Amino acid sequence: MSEKDYSPLPTPCFRFLTDKMYEKRKQASLEIEKLVRNFNQTGKSTEIRKLLKVLGQDLIGSPNPNWRKGGAIGLASMAVGLGKDSSNYVVELVQPIVSSLNDQDSRVRYYASEALYNVIKVIRGDILPHFNTVFDILCQLTADPDQSVKSGAELIDRLLKDIVTETKSFDVSAFIPLLRERLYAKKALAQRFVVTWVQLLNDIPSIDMLVYLPELLDGLFVILTEQTVEIKQMTESVLSEFKGKLLSDPSKVDLTSMVQILVIHSDSREPLVQLIAITWLKEFVNLISQDANKTNLLPFASNLLSAILPCLEPRISDASDTEIQRSHASQMNVTEVAKALNHSLMQLVTRESKRENNQELDLSSIFQVLDRELRRTDNTTATKVAVLRWIHHLHSQVPNQVQQHVQRLFPVLLSVLRDHSEEVVILDLEVLASVTSDSGSTNNNQTDFFVKFVKELISLFHQDQSLLRDRGPFIIRQLCHQMTAEKVYKTLAELLKDFDDLKFAHVMVNTLNRLLFSTRELFDLRQQLKELKTDETRTLFCVLYKSWCHSPVATISLCLLTQNYSHASSLVSACEQLDITLEFLREVDQLVQLLESSVFAFLRLHLLEDPNNIQLLRCLYGLLMLMPQTESFHLLSNRLKCVPITGPLNDAKTDQNKSHNPRMDFNDLLRHFQEIQRRHDHFRRRLVDDVFNQTR
Repeated sequence: MSEKDYSPLPTPCFRFLTDKMYEKRKQASLEIEKLVRNFNQTGKSTEIRKLLKVLGQDLIGSPNPNWRKGGAIGLASMAVGLGKDSSNYVVELVQPIVSSLNDQDSRVRYYASEALYNVIKVIRGDILPHFNTVFDILCQLTADPDQSVKSGAELIDRLLKDIVTETKSFDVSAFIPLLRERLYAKKALAQRFVVTWVQLLNDIPSIDMLVYLPELLDGLFVILTEQTVEIKQMTESVLSEFKGKLLSDPSKVDLTSMVQILVIHSDSREPLVQLIAITWLKEFVNLISQDANKTNLLPFASNLLSAILPCLEPRISDASDTEIQRSHASQMNVTEVAKALNHSLMQLVTRESKRENNQELDLSSIFQVLDRELRRTDNTTATKVAVLRWIHHLHSQVPNQVQQHVQRLFPVLLSVLRDHSEEVVILDLEVLASVTSDSGSTNNNQTDFFVKFVKELISLFHQDQSLLRDRGPFIIRQLCHQMTAEKVYKTLAELLKDFDDLKFAHVMVNTLNRLLFSTRELFDLRQQLKELKTDETRTLFCVLYKSWCHSPVATISLCLLTQNYSHASSLVSACEQLDITLEFLREVDQLVQLLESSVFAFLRLHLLEDPNNIQLLRCLYGLLMLMPQTESFHLLSNRLKCVPITGPLNDAKTDQNKSHNPRMDFNDLLRHFQEIQRRHDHFRRRLVDDVFNQTR
């Protein structure tokens, strides 16, 4: 470079400034300071700009690192020499130095950071138009591998914070987009740097950071997952301060704009993040509950449910033992807060559903969430219980709107009957009973839906007979408790009467028969059948009878319960045409045991009545003759020995005890019984033939 190329910089000064020795560069910087001060005092602005060009372009743009160091040092000296007049040359002073902060040479970056600090110290508030540029480069330098560069960046950071705090002209709205972007920095030190700025701005009284919270919230939650304890604590503190301000004046913030962000983070695997997200959502719902005119969260009810339902029971962590112990309290807090949030949201829905023409509740999206949570195999009992309670609650509040959604949910509600938890099954049946007896539906639709439900229930038992064996009695009892036992039994009987799989029909009828005689839920039904005083009860008996014919012993027991002793005797006589299997004898044995129970106390007393006891005695003696001499045989024999017999058992007198049943055609019922038994006989023969053919 010739002398004219770096003029007005004197040659000796140029050589010292670009020397590798720090002392010489320092001496040159003092000379530049004096030179610039003189130019400024004499009004030689042209010379000043020439010198800025030499330092900022020629030296800083040089491939020689010593020249680049000298350029940065020289620009800082010019700022000192210019003093307050540096404001006229901010761009020429700052931009070259900022570009040097990206230099590959760490020593160049260090001297550039030192130079930028000195320039900003002189120009103070005039740096604000270039604040975003400086902030962006500082965010990188805080994670610089060179410690001296990081130290220089920290000095600049503190200086900028002082300037922003003391000035009233800082353009926060222009800075927020950059701040939001930098919240997603990957390096911990950069995250710490950004959080300190959020904290600073939030502490400045003249800046209302609450209005910018929706833009920053997601990034802060992302940083909250950082494993560095210090950064996590800083971020938690900032979020706590924001929450305090928000609760004091929620009108400044659009709560709905933050709901989706919180919903996403409520599913975090980090207990602290999950706890804070759920807590914020709870506070939002409580705020809305206090004053519904401020905003409306009902359109986001499905999002809130997505956050709540998985949190209703602590997760099983795969962390180390120490981490599990540390996070256990947070997990329990998450569960408690989620329960409180769930309760508050349910109350909000209750209140809003009572408003006329309320269209804010998006039931379609809500039921999508409920459906998804019911289908998840990894969900806990607490979550399933909450889902079922929500379905029942919504149906009770807005039945006409909910009915179509629940019907689409019908298959999954049926599958829930397989759940291992009795509480879940009870609630599931409560929902199904509520829906199928909906007063808002027409009678035909209501009946059709109930019949569909019972038909699917039978199909479920048919496909999984272990479910019928292990859980079937419990399900049927609960269903009878939720609805009327008469309706349940009548519908089951009508559907089982012509069921194709006769073996299953036999098993199902035996199950229903055992429940009829042994459970308190069917006490009223037993009493109705015992009397048969009305046309309705006689019709019910006939419906049950035609289905009970799938099991001869069950049919006999039904006739004994209804005091149709003559017909019971006829059925026992008809058994001589049947294939007396071991299963049949076992069922007779169980019937004899049942006759000794309190349910049949009335029957044992009828043995003393004359002439009514004749047909009853014939029936019981017929059972006795069918049985092998087992313990039950001797039990029944001893009972019959106690009966005074005043006439022959083959007395042809009609059964006067059933004078109130003239409208029932027992001959037709007997023919039906015999037809069903012929079908069973053919069915058993076909099964035997199939097995034989398979083994050939």
